[in-house]
Amino acid sequence: FSVLDFATETLIGQTEGNSQNYGAASPTAARAIGYDPIRNEGIYFYEYINPAAPHYLGQTPAGVEPEADCPRRVTISPDGRRAVITNVLSGNAVLLNLETLAVEATFPISPRPQDVAITSDSRWAVVCAMENNEVDIIDLEAGAIVASVPTNTRPSLLSILPDDSRAMVATIQGNTVSVVRLAGAAS
Repeated sequence: FSVLDFATETLIGQTEGNSQNYGAASPTAARAIGYDPIRNEGIYFYEYINPAAPHYLGQTPAGVEPEADCPRRVTISPDGRRAVITNVLSGNAVLLNLETLAVEATFPISPRPQDVAITSDSRWAVVCAMENNEVDIIDLEAGAIVASVPTNTRPSLLSILPDDSRAMVATIQGNTVSVVRLAGAAS
C-alpha cells in the first residue's frame, strides 16, 4: 500500500505485506481499502493520517459466509465421517459432514491456509495457517478452533506421527521443520 503525492509525483509512504492490485481512497478521511481477488478474497483496510507512515488496520472477508473459494487441500477423517478443506482465497477451512454432505462449520484460518491433517482417532485436525506462522488445532466434535500454535515462517505442509503425539510442519520460508506436540487444546 503506497501513498503518493500527485503534485510532486513522489512516493511519500508505504506499508508492505498484502498482495493487492485494486483499491479506493475515502474522499472525506485519510482511509483506504485494497484488494486482490486473484490471491485473497479479503479487503484490506488502511489509514494514512500520517502519509509518511500509513498503517494497516486489518482485513475482512469480501463475500457472504460460508465463503469457501479456491480449495487448496482436503483430507478425510480415518472414520470416513468428515472432511476438512482449506480454501486459499477465502482464508478459511471448512468442516464437511460426508454422511449428509452438509457444511458443519467454517473456520477463519489466515490468508492462504495450506495443508491439513487429521489425527487417527478422527477427533482433531491440524491446519497450516501460512501467513500467521502457526498451525491451528480444530476440535472436529465441537466444531471449533481450540489452539493456535506458533511455527517457523510460513508453514505449508504437515504430517502427523502414527501415534498422534506430534505434527511435523514444513515451513517454506524458514526452510525448516517445526515440531508441534499434539494434545488437543493443550497442543
